[in-house]
Amino acid sequence: MHSVLKACFASAFLILPLALLARRGVAQGTPPTLDDVLQRLEANLRRYDKSLPSLFCDETVNSKLEPAFPRQDAAIESVFRLKRTANGDGTSSLVESRDVIRVNGKDPADHRADFPVQFDGAFEGSFAVVSLDQSHCFEYRMKRVDKRHPTEPYVIRFSSLPMPSHPSSCLLNEKSDGLALIDPATSEITHLEINTSHHVIRPGNEYVTPYRGKRTITIDYSPVSFDRTSFWLPSVINLKVIGGEGTFNQTTWSFHSEYRNCHQLQVRSRILTEQEAAEH
Repeated sequence: MHSVLKACFASAFLILPLALLARRGVAQGTPPTLDDVLQRLEANLRRYDKSLPSLFCDETVNSKLEPAFPRQDAAIESVFRLKRTANGDGTSSLVESRDVIRVNGKDPADHRADFPVQFDGAFEGSFAVVSLDQSHCFEYRMKRVDKRHPTEPYVIRFSSLPMPSHPSSCLLNEKSDGLALIDPATSEITHLEINTSHHVIRPGNEYVTPYRGKRTITIDYSPVSFDRTSFWLPSVINLKVIGGEGTFNQTTWSFHSEYRNCHQLQVRSRILTEQEAAEH
């Protein structure tokens, strides 16, 4: 049901309503359980999957490779789009795309396209990492709620369940752990961290052993309103991959993106009169 979280790395490497229930629980002095919070997150996720409109935002990205390779570092300005696309089975998917406007302040045609790091999928699937749908993939543990501080975010930590291989239905196909911060008033995720200690940067084959490193993804979410309906969307995304062996020991790939001025993507049409049609 949910799109898969994706991380891509260019070049030769692996292109790397519940608010009422929350308030009621506080009023009665009964902190929510992990299951309560997961149920609320699931309801918000279903609303997001069903109701979030197609949209576009201003996207700014800084993509770097260290030790310094200045010719590869890129400051990218784009128009980011998230488009709801109909599937053949009657469902719909949220598809990410972007139009690059400038690279390092210049026309993108003057810059090669293989930036050090690219990242996609946060708008498509990151919300589902902590959800009932993924409970067969992760163990969830919630920090005990302090009734003396009812406005503090709920903290849910997660880690991959031990299994020989991760099913395709798992959003993360590598052993990972992390945490999510949830706003108690809206039951929305405000911050997500994902850590993968042995991320495959470059897959191996019969001649080359896999090259692995540590990957960290952090996502901050902020509310955006469309037609008086609020959705929490990624506002800042950070990704860092540190190589830990061989020729690329301590090589670091980093990615930082910000999203602003999000608007609903609308298509308007009207019927032209004969005179207007002739003029066009």
